[in-house]
Amino acid sequence: WDYKKRRGLVTHRHSPVKPLLTPKNRDDRVQFAIDRIDAFTGRFEDLLNHFMFDEKWYRIMQVDAGFYLTPDEPVPYRPAKSKSFIPKVMFFAANAKPRYDPHKKQMWDGKLGIWPFVNQEPAQRNSKNRPKGTMVTKPIKSKTLQYDNCKTHPHAGVLSDRLKEALEAKDISLTLMPQAANSPDNEVHDLALFRATQSVQQNNPTQTIDELIQAVHDAYWSFPLEKCENVWITLQLVWDRIIVCDGRNDFKIPHIGKAKLRHQGRLEMEIRPSYTAMLIASKRRPELVPLLTRYPEHLPNDSSNDDGGSETSNSLPQEVEGSMKMIDDNNLMEKEVVQEDPLSIDDTRGEEAGGETLDDDAGANENDLQSLVEDSSDDDGYAADEEPDMPDKVLPILKQ
Repeated sequence: WDYKKRRGLVTHRHSPVKPLLTPKNRDDRVQFAIDRIDAFTGRFEDLLNHFMFDEKWYRIMQVDAGFYLTPDEPVPYRPAKSKSFIPKVMFFAANAKPRYDPHKKQMWDGKLGIWPFVNQEPAQRNSKNRPKGTMVTKPIKSKTLQYDNCKTHPHAGVLSDRLKEALEAKDISLTLMPQAANSPDNEVHDLALFRATQSVQQNNPTQTIDELIQAVHDAYWSFPLEKCENVWITLQLVWDRIIVCDGRNDFKIPHIGKAKLRHQGRLEMEIRPSYTAMLIASKRRPELVPLLTRYPEHLPNDSSNDDGGSETSNSLPQEVEGSMKMIDDNNLMEKEVVQEDPLSIDDTRGEEAGGETLDDDAGANENDLQSLVEDSSDDDGYAADEEPDMPDKVLPILKQ
């Protein structure tokens, strides 16, 4: 076994438990992601008028914790009556998308705040830790404000009378938009923020509720601006994969090399959906069909002839071989297709470490476009060095 590990024949991987999705859940996830596409820009919504909030339990200490120790250092002793007796506090967090603040003339990280559900109560009796009457922080046992579409949560668009009065007093219009059911990957907190803050908080040992609250606050407010931006970009990449994978949640979160693109000044906060995702979305939203012509996969190249004039060529951009997952109307199948060199940073799917980056969705079948413009062709495929014959009815539509 050790030999196989050293030779790279086996590797260690984590397999997290993910929500079980019903067919309706998958369809709702796809529709939710498709609705986030802006029909004017052809990219995902900027979400500048959205803010997301969620809640999470934080424990004073982990049930299972690992430590790095010297050979003669004893393992820390952490006693507890049982796991249910480990003190924990629920926190409520709200975040918006990072943006430039013209008043402060600097970038705002989008953090609205994180608040614990606790009460300050006087101690009922004397003890060795405190005298009677000392104010003690205790977690609240009952909470009702949750809006990630859980069954116990209020229905969409339902606001309490007290909240309505507070909003009307400040002339604020608020609409509640729950995410798709069983979809924690559709929200920035469950996607990365809570996991990151909890990792930092667990590195700071705490003994009391007050120390836990302070540790969570420090971890939350120390989360850097660049990573806040990365989370919102990753959310858009997840939406793209949800559309392509027909609503499943077993896909691998794509990487586009955000640190490298940011260093080059080419990182954009609004991602353009991949070609396959836009193709699938246009079948549910016909208003997205004209946006397909913006993709280089669909447009014929313009090349100059020997006489110096220009003529329309039906050849596609430079092609490279690759494989991708195609979405069939009935099932998800894997097939080898011709793949094109990506021309946009929004469609790259590579690691930050470098290497050749290929678009997973750049090789979609041209027959899908012809079906959208209500035309058909007998040309079913062509070699990489041939020029396909484009029907006369399709070219004028592509030019428009």
